[in-house]
Amino acid sequence: MNGKSCARVGLAASMSVLIAAGTVRAAGHTWRVTELFSNSDGSIQFIELRECCGFPNEFGVGGQVVTSDATGSSYMFPGNVAGSTALRHILLATAAFAALPNAPTPDHIIPAGFINIGGDTISFAPKFNLDCFTFANGELPTDGTLSIHVTGIAASCDDPFTLEPNTPTNYAWDTATINAADCVDGDGDGYGITGHNGCPNGFAIDCDDAVDVVHPNATEMCDGAIDHDCDGLDDCEEAACCDDDDTCTQEQCGIGGICESMAREYGDANNDGAEDIFDILCVLDGFAGVFNVPCTLTNLDFSPCPGGDGAIDIFDILAALDGFGGVNACGCPAGP
Repeated sequence: MNGKSCARVGLAASMSVLIAAGTVRAAGHTWRVTELFSNSDGSIQFIELRECCGFPNEFGVGGQVVTSDATGSSYMFPGNVAGSTALRHILLATAAFAALPNAPTPDHIIPAGFINIGGDTISFAPKFNLDCFTFANGELPTDGTLSIHVTGIAASCDDPFTLEPNTPTNYAWDTATINAADCVDGDGDGYGITGHNGCPNGFAIDCDDAVDVVHPNATEMCDGAIDHDCDGLDDCEEAACCDDDDTCTQEQCGIGGICESMAREYGDANNDGAEDIFDILCVLDGFAGVFNVPCTLTNLDFSPCPGGDGAIDIFDILAALDGFGGVNACGCPAGP
């Protein structure tokens, strides 16, 4: 063999070593199980992997699997990741997690119950022993807010961990903290006092969880001082309950939450006892769809007499101008 042949053989051998080394580096051997989360029934779960060490070329995850020893569940990555992998995250989560309104989009969907909440070992690429993490019964929180955060980066199953608020993060760096706590619904109306997503009506909060006719979607019954629809207003503060449909009166809450009707001058939109430019501005705001107390729909609806038509239009603007000009078009006893 001549010198050139030897050189070629040596170069080929060197290239083989370099290629092999590159293959190992591209195989994704620095991805670690970094966070585990589950709600109480296992429907909302996520597993987060993180590139532990700042290497940019750990993209070769295609064909590798994430497994659960306890449930026998397994997920195989369909392909490699793209771009620099340094310190990035891969988020695997259930469909119920993905449906949460503020959750980051999972990179991969896993079935519900993938993680056994009573104790499990979650592994990444177990064939090559790249990483795993083991937790015992009672160590995985299921309160819907806390998760296991693995703090070690050794490729072992017994890394140290802490329990902290969940921080699911996907490959695009989108992150959030989700609330998957169980619904507390004492009266069975579908609205929970904590407003968690586990309730049939999602995050809407019940203002009285002992009465099933009181909830955010209830109809105000106008039967006293109970706030049935949870809008923060007692009956006499609700226009639907405390409006006598008379342009010449102003309704207000009296003692004991009882509606009282007070005489009002025609055109006094803000009920300050005088017809002025501010009343006209009130009606113009209402015409544009802007209503702020005291310039409410019922206060601005002057025309036609005696109780308006349920809409703010040019005729209500003209009515305010009439009142400003001293014209009492509805003959209100208070004037002007």
